Amino acid sequence: AWVHTPQYDKPVERSEEEPEDGDAHSVAYSYIFPNGFAEPTLVRIVDEDDEDDGLTLEVEALSGRVLLHEEEVELDDILGWLPEEGPELDL
Repeated sequence: AWVHTPQYDKPVERSEEEPEDGDAHSVAYSYIFPNGFAEPTLVRIVDEDDEDDGLTLEVEALSGRVLLHEEEVELDDILGWLPEEGPELDL
C-alpha cells in the first residue's frame, strides 16, 4: 500500500495507474549506509481486496532488524522517542 522513510514528507503510495512497458508502479528508496545503519523504513503490505487486512514491515535504523506489526504503524510512532530539537551546545 505504501512505503515511508524520513526522506519523504508523506508515505509513497502504490500507484493505481497501469505502468508503461517495463516501468515499476511506484518507486520509493530506503538507504542502507556503509556502516550497516539503515534508514528507518515502514512498508505497509495489504490484501488487494481489503486494505484494512495487512502487515506493517518496520526496518529499525540502528540495527537494520526487521519487525512485523499486525496493525498499521506510522513513522511518527517509531520516531516518537526522538526530541523535537537537539541540545544546545555552548562553544
